[in-house]
Amino acid sequence: MTSLARATPENWKTLTLAPGETPATVRLPVGPVVVPLEVWRTRRFELFHREQEHGWPLGLLLAPGEPLEAVEQDLHDFSLIVLQGDAAYDAPGQQAHRLRHEYGYRAELRVHESSLTPSEGSIAA
Repeated sequence: MTSLARATPENWKTLTLAPGETPATVRLPVGPVVVPLEVWRTRRFELFHREQEHGWPLGLLLAPGEPLEAVEQDLHDFSLIVLQGDAAYDAPGQQAHRLRHEYGYRAELRVHESSLTPSEGSIAA
């Protein structure tokens, strides 16, 4: 089985790992891509180089429970951050507020419940 790269309305592709794939071996799609934190941690320099060389925007997908502090130093490398959440609690809303007000993140920010795709999520102001 291969990884899923799902296109969003702005041509973003959201990369997810298929069973048996690792962050180091997953194939990166062409164009703007939103990667999970584990892929960013493993392939940070490759992703940064890809963005610089081709001009393809880079996005980050943060799953529930993944701390903002894990990417605090890299926040401004992302053109888009997608915060996944669970309807049972408002962690994505709290993270969105922190990104804007504590960390000064000004690029595109999407918040959505885990049952939605990133393209269906709301845009956080």
